Amino acid sequence: MARLPLLRLFSLALRQLMRDARAGELRVLFFALVVAVAASTAIGYFGARLS
Repeated sequence: MARLPLLRLFSLALRQLMRDARAGELRVLFFALVVAVAASTAIGYFGARLS
């Protein structure tokens, strides 16, 4: 597989990000990120209370 130049890679990433934003998939990814952060925070607080 050929390596893409850095600028071309960023351009491709931005284009795919905009496509996902129009499709509504970024909302799902953001919600999943919020749930993951909340879960890891809750586990951290619970672990701190045990010790």
